[in-house]
Amino acid sequence: MNELVAISYSTWSEKARWALDHQRIPYVEKPYLPMLGEPALRARLGQWSGRVSVPILFADARIIRESYAIATFADESGSGPTLFPSAHKGEIREWNDKSEIAMAAGRAMASQRVLDDPAAKREALPKIPGKALMTPLANLAVGYLRRKYDFSDSLEPQRKSLEEVLRHLQSVTDAGAHYLVGGQFSYADICMASALQCVRPVTDEYIKLGPATRKAWTDEGLANKYASLLGWRDQLYQERRIRQP
Repeated sequence: MNELVAISYSTWSEKARWALDHQRIPYVEKPYLPMLGEPALRARLGQWSGRVSVPILFADARIIRESYAIATFADESGSGPTLFPSAHKGEIREWNDKSEIAMAAGRAMASQRVLDDPAAKREALPKIPGKALMTPLANLAVGYLRRKYDFSDSLEPQRKSLEEVLRHLQSVTDAGAHYLVGGQFSYADICMASALQCVRPVTDEYIKLGPATRKAWTDEGLANKYASLLGWRDQLYQERRIRQP
C-alpha cells in the first residue's frame, strides 16, 4: 500500500493529498510531526544531511518527494481526469511556483502567530504528560522551523509576497475564470485553492484544526480583502475535493 508521510494542516501536504484523491490512488497517511519526527524519517530515507521535508510518498520501491512530483505521479498512475493537460503544463507549473511563494510566506506568518499564542502552541504538540514541558517544547519547535526555512524577524516581506500572488489570482478569477487554465479543473486549481489556507483555512470537513490553530492560520485583513477568492476556493472544495474513505 502506498504511504503518504504528511502534516495534517500543511498546505504542501494538502496539494499532494488532493491530487492522490482526485486520481483515486489508494494510500494510507502517516502523520509527521516537525522536529520530533525528523530522526525516524531520516533513518527511513537513509539521509543524514541536507533538508528533509514532507510530503513524501512511499510507493512500492519508489520514494517520491514534494507535492508537485507526487501530483505528477498520481496523474500518470491514477484513473481520474488528468490534472496536467498537455497544452497547459507550462501554465500549471507557473501556478505551482506562485503557490509555493504564497505558502512559504503564509507559513512564516502563521508560525509567528503560533509563537505568540499559548493555546496555539499547545494544539501544535502531541498530548504529552507534564504541562511544564509544553511551552518550551513548542517554542523550540517554532524556532526549529525558523532556522529550517530561514524566516525573517520582519513579516512584512512575507505579507507582501503573499498579497502579490493573491492580487494576480484575483485578476484571473475576476475576469470570469472558474478554472485557472484551459477551462478545466487542473493541478493549478489545487495549488491555489490550497495556498488560500494561509488566508483563512477551509472548514473542518476538509482539514480539521483546533480553534487556536485555525485563528493562527487566519489573516483577517487579507481574508476580508480577498473574500471573493475564499468563495472561489470554497466552491472548488465543494465541487472537487472528495476524500478517500
